Amino acid sequence: MALYLAGGRPDLKLRVWGSLVLLLLAKVATLAVPSPSMGDRCAGRDAGCALRCSWLTWALAAPIMMTVAYGGTRILMAALTQMRDGLFAKVAMHAVRRWRS
Repeated sequence: MALYLAGGRPDLKLRVWGSLVLLLLAKVATLAVPSPSMGDRCAGRDAGCALRCSWLTWALAAPIMMTVAYGGTRILMAALTQMRDGLFAKVAMHAVRRWRS
């Protein structure tokens, strides 16, 4: 449908495809939100891992790391959505002008 709205103009078709790519990247960023299994790397302890893998360290650091990672992916998703909307605006305006005439 969006390619139909481009009206045969190659520049608008390129914008539609670019918007689609940005949409997919935003969805991937949404799915990349960290899972609670981030601490699974400590399963294989060695002698030098006493401080890094103590339960207290993970109890304090894991929620902070997950919050930072979640915030980062939300910012990335919002940025990709804004870029997509900006890229697609010209196509939408072209469709409105074409519909009114």
